[in-house]
Amino acid sequence: MHGQDYKTEDGTCIRDYIHVTDLVDAHVKALKHAMPNNVGIYNVGTGKGDSTILDIFQLSSCHIVGFVFCITSKQLSAKLAER
Repeated sequence: MHGQDYKTEDGTCIRDYIHVTDLVDAHVKALKHAMPNNVGIYNVGTGKGDSTILDIFQLSSCHIVGFVFCITSKQLSAKLAER
């Protein structure tokens, strides 16, 4: 997890995840409306995100096997991305 200094209740960023089938449906619908030289921009999010830490806790509660995560600074994450 990258950073814990966001302006949220637990300090982690907000993410708005959708199911992969919803993304597929959005692509199909966008292609049906596609016109040459006319690019459309579509938001397929739900409009309500959850904090990263909440998502991790919810995911871990659904699985029998736990997993380990760590919180790194955004600066460290940026340095690692440069490699």
